[in-house]
Amino acid sequence: EVAGARIHFVDSQLREILGDPTPEELSHRRQIYAPGEGLFDLTGLEYATGLENLLLPNNQISDLSPLTSLTQLEEIFLGNNLISDVSPLAGLVHLEELDLYWNRISDISPLAGLTSLETLVVTKNQIRDLPPLTGLDNLWRLWLWKNDIRDISSLADLHSLRNLDISDNQISDVTPLADLCPFGAGEKSEFLMTVWVWRIGIRCLRRQPLWQAYPGRSRASSGPGETRVRWRACSVPSDSRRD
Repeated sequence: EVAGARIHFVDSQLREILGDPTPEELSHRRQIYAPGEGLFDLTGLEYATGLENLLLPNNQISDLSPLTSLTQLEEIFLGNNLISDVSPLAGLVHLEELDLYWNRISDISPLAGLTSLETLVVTKNQIRDLPPLTGLDNLWRLWLWKNDIRDISSLADLHSLRNLDISDNQISDVTPLADLCPFGAGEKSEFLMTVWVWRIGIRCLRRQPLWQAYPGRSRASSGPGETRVRWRACSVPSDSRRD
């Protein structure tokens, strides 16, 4: 590279937002925030090797390959774009928050190795299979609203979960969630887990025999039929755990 050379940006709007930087200048950038700017191509961001936060929602981005080597990224917010392939994110092992709501994603297997993830939002996509999430033990918030999910058994061992949204899917069996508890059996805890279950095809969570659920209208939403289900972890009587 020639000292002082400028980066080639396919997207002139991205170049303008970043101030037409040199590779050296862009390598020191820690955050990029540009919602709704009509961005369509991230070419040039491969030089942002020190980037920690990338927030580009409400754009027209489809190709994430320029992010492949940005291994310092801790937060990505790319909701409401045109993304279908998340494989360029597979090596971003420091990611803690990933928000990809309202895209075109059906395959989340490239995310299987992102074990630092604490928040994953993939609402309004085309996801059906959840096994790639099995080893993401640090997940605290997982939003899966409005996909094509039928089986949530892969979530059974995600004991760090505190906030789960499985609304508007094709789920009929929620018993895999019964043992999601961060404390040892028999211990009393004030821990509350919130699960959103709006329109997933189950008639009433209170009929599930494996835990004590407390359904009620959510104050956070006025949507008809939307329910916040909270249960006190590890407060289930031992004699209620039966098939």
